[in-house]
Amino acid sequence: MKNENSPVRKTEITGAKILLDKLSEFGVRYIFAIPGRESEGILFNESPNLQIVLTSIELTAGFAAYACAVVSGKTQAVFSTLGPGAANLANAIYSSYADRVPVVFITAQVERNKIFYNYTHQCIDAVKMYDSVTKFAHEICDVNEINDIIEKAFKITQIEPKGPALISIPIDVLKQTTSQISVSNTQDKTIINQDLNSSLIDKVVEKIENAKQPLIYAGNEVIRSGSVDLIKSLCENYNIPLVSAYDTKGILPGTHPLNYFTCTSYATGILGINADEVIFSPIDCLIAFGYDWKDDVFPDKHFSYGVDKTLISFSGIMPDKIRSKFLNIPGNLRANLNILLNKLSVKKLPLKKLYDISSVKKAVQKKLDDIEAPLGLINISSVINTINKTQAVLVSDIGTFRHYVILLGNAIKPGYFLTSAGSSSFGTGLPLGLGTRLAYPDKNTKIVVLTRDGGFNSTIGDLRTLKNLNLNIVIVVLNNDKNGLINIYQQKGHGKTYSPSVAHAKASFVKIAEGYNCQAFKASSSEEFETIIKEAFEINAPVVIEVSVYYPQEDIDRLVNSTDLA
Repeated sequence: MKNENSPVRKTEITGAKILLDKLSEFGVRYIFAIPGRESEGILFNESPNLQIVLTSIELTAGFAAYACAVVSGKTQAVFSTLGPGAANLANAIYSSYADRVPVVFITAQVERNKIFYNYTHQCIDAVKMYDSVTKFAHEICDVNEINDIIEKAFKITQIEPKGPALISIPIDVLKQTTSQISVSNTQDKTIINQDLNSSLIDKVVEKIENAKQPLIYAGNEVIRSGSVDLIKSLCENYNIPLVSAYDTKGILPGTHPLNYFTCTSYATGILGINADEVIFSPIDCLIAFGYDWKDDVFPDKHFSYGVDKTLISFSGIMPDKIRSKFLNIPGNLRANLNILLNKLSVKKLPLKKLYDISSVKKAVQKKLDDIEAPLGLINISSVINTINKTQAVLVSDIGTFRHYVILLGNAIKPGYFLTSAGSSSFGTGLPLGLGTRLAYPDKNTKIVVLTRDGGFNSTIGDLRTLKNLNLNIVIVVLNNDKNGLINIYQQKGHGKTYSPSVAHAKASFVKIAEGYNCQAFKASSSEEFETIIKEAFEINAPVVIEVSVYYPQEDIDRLVNSTDLA
């Protein structure tokens, strides 16, 4: 029989459980982690809906979460141990900041009574270390703080420009128990800026109406804000062509007649034609949506070609000196785009006449057709041709090859090309592929990671992670036994190269992959590569394909002599 006078016992809950439950509440499914001494306070089984993904290095954990965030649009989470673990997060945190990617990085800290920064063993001030490259950084002082601090961090990461947050949490706080959990209203995670200036948009309508040759530029904020459909409508309703940034490929498919170009400073060297001049010279009105100064597009270069131009910017991230060149429309990008489209529809504008960029299209096609290579090597154009045929999601590491992909790759829709645009740290291919694979809801979607010998070496240990999770992903390793991009810059600056700083000892990536119990193949011809990659997609596990890659010497010579490289 129940005793009505007996005291009500409150359930005690640990800081670790509060933390993981809160991450789960915000839609986090995977926490990428390398735990350490704080394991006495957290097992990572405290929340049933959250799966830990154990990686071999913090670089992989950080960039895997980065990719999950890009694909899902939701803030993701990383957990590292204290001291050196927190320090190893630097590259991923900086890259998330530079690339506007929402990730909450959580790092353990020593017990509160032992926090003497740089005196106590493995005790560093992570908040101070990362304050300049995060949107929010905080060290938790009490278990009852966890709920609200996590909520604040997640909300801040989603405010444009999106980016990372850093939370340091002492070991004893993870172990600490409480029965009083603050409850916040977390129903609305979307931060919307309602600062809509109708009169400014009227001016934009007038500029577009009077423009003879308008051009739309789309930065990644178009994808982040869920505005792809509106940009596509704007292009197609008024016959206005589109130029995109690295990480915006696919807003219009590569074969779409209004998809004019994806900008890269390597275009002239690779194509043998000044594509920027052809694209930007005729236009008299450029309407930029989510223009970001980190992209390879600059007003003092690209927008100075040809006729005088009216420059319009919806949202966007740029220095004030650059912003002053634009008619600026602040506020929520999608909301403002809706207003613009409604105002334009009232005007019933006639279709704009497209201008001729056939010389660029011919140069691109010529490069795609140029697949000759010495015996035993495969031309980079042939590699991209083959991947294009698969219609796979392509995840690119950093190197000379990435710019071929930017120019020649055919992303069939947004989210089918992923690379680090603002940071561009090499070694990110495998980690980005890991996160992309986990985040894609359709597990039958083909995913190819294109990396190179130098970058692949940086995170090769996480083949074990891919194998542990048995992820169906194809990793194509372009091997030329050197850092090709550095080779170009050395020739550019010195007229020669210094082998010890660019060359790698020969390695068999097939044997290395097999050592991690992954299936691996080596392709020595274009035909062989095409056969192997088809077979690889049928294997429900990670597959490595090593390719001895060839870059045409004329391309290298043009890149060395180019004044555009960034």
